[in-house]
Amino acid sequence: MRYLLALERTGSAQAAADLLRTSATTVSRKISAISERLNEQVVVKTNNQWVLTPLGRRLFNIGVRLEKSIADLGDGYISGEHSGEIMITSLDFINRTILFPRLHDFHTNYPAIKLNLHSSNANLSLAFGEADVAIRLARPTSGRLHAKKLSDLKYSFFCPKGGKATEWIGREEKLGWIPEVKMAGDYLETPPILRVTDHKAALDACKRLKVAAVLPEMMVHGDAEIERMPDTPTTVREAWLVTHESRLKDPKLNVVKQWIEACFADFQSGQNEAH
Repeated sequence: MRYLLALERTGSAQAAADLLRTSATTVSRKISAISERLNEQVVVKTNNQWVLTPLGRRLFNIGVRLEKSIADLGDGYISGEHSGEIMITSLDFINRTILFPRLHDFHTNYPAIKLNLHSSNANLSLAFGEADVAIRLARPTSGRLHAKKLSDLKYSFFCPKGGKATEWIGREEKLGWIPEVKMAGDYLETPPILRVTDHKAALDACKRLKVAAVLPEMMVHGDAEIERMPDTPTTVREAWLVTHESRLKDPKLNVVKQWIEACFADFQSGQNEAH
């Protein structure tokens, strides 16, 4: 059953083999053994992709439920709640601004669930289990992923009072395509005087060097050391909560998803009240 689950989630025998740390030949042999035992095909190959037959889909759904039951049994229950660890991958400024301030509430309500907050620009694979839930600034367009919009994030130009608004802090060159970085380069028409890896570093450098930076407004809300530059463009990114389709009914994961949604809603409510 593990081989069937891996094949469906990855789409190829080689990718399934990499996930299971075995060979593509072994994956094919195991899948063939299922078909032979049931005397009916469970997958067919179409355009170099393995596709489940109706019987294969039924088996896959059974496998997902079995996988969850085994995980629940291993995690156990404490005071009626699931225990275990959930990996959340997101950008550093979202973790710091939205999630960190509300960690105590989550731990108080769900002490048996341990959160692992991973801050990274990289898109960790939900299909391969590199993360359980992701907060991304674009809706996924491929893969068997489920996405729910969390919020609109507005990016604007900021600069310390009296700073050089014609110079700016940029991001790594490989991130030059993202909307807020492209907006800064197009508007100022000059390369950044410094490149950094994340928004927190950009904010710190902006203050120390007294130059401009394009930052998410939610991150600098209430920061008296810098101010929004007037008559400059803005851009909006969408924050999405993303999980793999196979885990839509995972109760432990759903508790975490609901908490993340509440974190965003509470933060938005707080900003509205401040205005």
